[in-house]
Amino acid sequence: MQSQRGFTLIELIVTVAILSILITSGMIAISKSIATNNLNSANLILASQIRTMQQSSFGKQSTDTINITFRGNSYQVINSVTGNLPVVTLPNNITVSVSNSANNNQLSFDPTFSTNTKAMVTLTSSTLTQNNTQTIVLSSTTGRIRITSSNAPAYYTEEN
Repeated sequence: MQSQRGFTLIELIVTVAILSILITSGMIAISKSIATNNLNSANLILASQIRTMQQSSFGKQSTDTINITFRGNSYQVINSVTGNLPVVTLPNNITVSVSNSANNNQLSFDPTFSTNTKAMVTLTSSTLTQNNTQTIVLSSTTGRIRITSSNAPAYYTEEN
């Protein structure tokens, strides 16, 4: 009698089930990693543009103010001397909010420090369930920018 070689149907089903579980868990991990990367990169780019805006205001010989205006998941740098920069749109799952500023959707910087904004700019990811917010803390007196992932960000003593 000839022996048959091969796999049974049950062995194939078990193998496919194990592979599908591994692939699904890998996809979940990758999507969380992408969402975290989107939040981190959006926060770093925004902090970089705020620093550039500060430096531009200090480097000018005039007293013109440079503003950054926030709307939903986008923002724009507004400069009366060099003109407005294009609107920057954040990824769909990230929203931005500004708190503790004179105008809740705008930051201002000028070389005389008279209208510099003390504010917290918070970016929130709707995709992530944990560690879904990052905050850029701006000091009006020193111009210092600090990024924190704390759930309850606060100003340090020297930032008041």
